[in-house]
Amino acid sequence: MQDKLISCETAKLAEEKGFKNKNYYFGYKDDKLVVKDQYPNTIKAYTQSLLQKWLREKHNIDVLIKYDSPVRPKYPIRYTFYIYTTLDWYSQHTYITFEEALEAGLYEALKLIKEWKIYLYHLKQQN
Repeated sequence: MQDKLISCETAKLAEEKGFKNKNYYFGYKDDKLVVKDQYPNTIKAYTQSLLQKWLREKHNIDVLIKYDSPVRPKYPIRYTFYIYTTLDWYSQHTYITFEEALEAGLYEALKLIKEWKIYLYHLKQQN
C-alpha cells in the first residue's frame, strides 16, 4: 500500500465537512495538484490515511478495505471498501487497487457525516 493524496473531489468534500489540518504540502488549484507555497488559497490535499484517521477519531466512522481473493488465478484481485459506524456498516463496488477502494470509501464516508449526526441527534432525543 502506498500513502496517496486524496483526489480534488474528496478534498473539496472533506473541507466542507470540517476537515482541517496544518500538515499539508500540496493543494489543488483549478483541479490540478500544486505545491502549497507556490499557490496560496488552494484546496488542501491530505493523505488518505490522515483523512481516514480523522473520520475514525472525530466521527466514529471506520473505512476498511477488504481484499477479495480470486477463486481462480486468471481473475483479477479486487478490493471492496466497508464503512463501519457505531450501529451500521455500508459497502459498495469493488476496485482494482487498494488505493482506489480507499478513495471511494473515504468519499462515501464523508457524505455520511451529516446524515449520521442527524441520526444520532434523533436517537438521543428518544432517550
